[in-house]
Amino acid sequence: MVATSIIAAALPGSVVSIGSSQCSYDFSRHVQVGHRRRLQPPRAFVDDKRWREWLQWRNSWHPEKNGKKLPVVIFEGGRRWQYVFDGERMRTVELDEEALQKGEGRDESVNGRVAESFIRAKQTLLRIFVPDQVRPHYLVYLKWKLAHRFLSSILHFQCTQAMLWAIGVGAKRRLPAAAVLNWVMKDGLGRLGKLIYTASLGRTFDSNLKKVRFSTSALFSLSVGLEIMTPLFPRYFLLLATLAHVAKSIAYAAYLSTSSAIHRSFALGNNLADISAKGQAQTVIADNLGLAVAICLSQIIHHHPTIERIFPFATYPFLALAELYAIYNQLQAVHLQTLNKERLEIVISTWVKDRRIPSFEEVSTVENAALLNFFNGRKQQLLFRIGAVSSRFLTPERLMSILDLHDTQRYALCLEPLSPSPFLVHPSFSHSGLLLWLHEKASTEDIIMGVLQVCHIRAKKITSKASLQQLGKQYEKGDIDGAWRNLLLESRQKAEADFETLLDAIKDEGWITKDILLGPKEKCSFSILKS
Repeated sequence: MVATSIIAAALPGSVVSIGSSQCSYDFSRHVQVGHRRRLQPPRAFVDDKRWREWLQWRNSWHPEKNGKKLPVVIFEGGRRWQYVFDGERMRTVELDEEALQKGEGRDESVNGRVAESFIRAKQTLLRIFVPDQVRPHYLVYLKWKLAHRFLSSILHFQCTQAMLWAIGVGAKRRLPAAAVLNWVMKDGLGRLGKLIYTASLGRTFDSNLKKVRFSTSALFSLSVGLEIMTPLFPRYFLLLATLAHVAKSIAYAAYLSTSSAIHRSFALGNNLADISAKGQAQTVIADNLGLAVAICLSQIIHHHPTIERIFPFATYPFLALAELYAIYNQLQAVHLQTLNKERLEIVISTWVKDRRIPSFEEVSTVENAALLNFFNGRKQQLLFRIGAVSSRFLTPERLMSILDLHDTQRYALCLEPLSPSPFLVHPSFSHSGLLLWLHEKASTEDIIMGVLQVCHIRAKKITSKASLQQLGKQYEKGDIDGAWRNLLLESRQKAEADFETLLDAIKDEGWITKDILLGPKEKCSFSILKS
């Protein structure tokens, strides 16, 4: 047994020595400070130059222990630093969020250092992959974007592997010349399809950004399915691969065209280039992770040829649906501040009903990002669109009645016949909708006024099926009883009374009212010749 005796005062800063019958060691150079002991150098080395240099170097790692903190905090790139003067020069010490709120430095305990390491790693990743000045919902968008790119990378690996099987690469009988020709031809035809799409429909990207993004993403998933099907029909490889590549090119063109507008919606300052650069870094990480997982799965099932051939067909439906779900949630996290026909309708309808302007987040949840919601819109009893009147249902008398405007009115509002079902092609005034036809000199205020009048008409008790049918039939006969004209006058008066209040409320909420984003058909306007 080792007899141990401790001779020390139970006070901070006391000298502790331990003696034993078998060993003797002097711990007098351990001085207790608070609850920690600090190593004191032997007296023989106090004047040693190398010891002083080592001590100075060690203290430089933690200047906050040996220096005086100054009440100045620096904010740089999401990190926070505090000035410390150690007696010789000024240094900076990094602070975490909790320490900043408490006015303290870092926690020197083991748990504190571990937590600090995680915080530093998190801050480093955020600094590399997340822009500085972005809105809070950017992280939600980023989460679903990474999931989408990860799944898309796996699908891309599988479809590429399937096409290589289809042209004979990896098979016993290979056709290198035909394979190269088919591959080059499908790429060239795909670029041609991309050119035709962007030239003809590029003007709709701004006004229907979310719908374009989601619909082209669904088209991309279908193109992957076509490419995976090529091994089953090797004789039609060129046809299937070309169709798939055209669809992919269209989706990629829409992705590039809409990305800048999406990135701009997250920017709090003029840092669009930073957001775009960080977005590319995020894409590379997610794509490489997905590719690594796909390669690992391929290596695992490589020794089972039957499973290897069936695996892409079995996993495609689940991966495609998961990818579309991620894209849908990704777009729901995009809160656009610009106004198009759909968002303006949501904003004004909410104001007419509740006398308040919805936030960006509320409008995003209501806005129809998915094409699946297109048919649900027909369940409304009074649909509304902006555009020109179809000449198919016009007569000279009806046209002049529509354009019988006030001097200050720069839009026409009328009923138009609709099909009772999206699959029927025989419109009827028994299933009417509202049409807002803009004058060529119509301004943003005129568009808002027209939509406000539409919402006041909707607020009237005419949305039942019987009331709409009766109103449509009377309108078709020339509005004999004047019900439609009275409805127009009443709604116009209400819109004029509410317009200034509504416009101020929209601007106060932060919506951009400088321009209303309309599609090519919605921009179709009219003008009345003086003669």
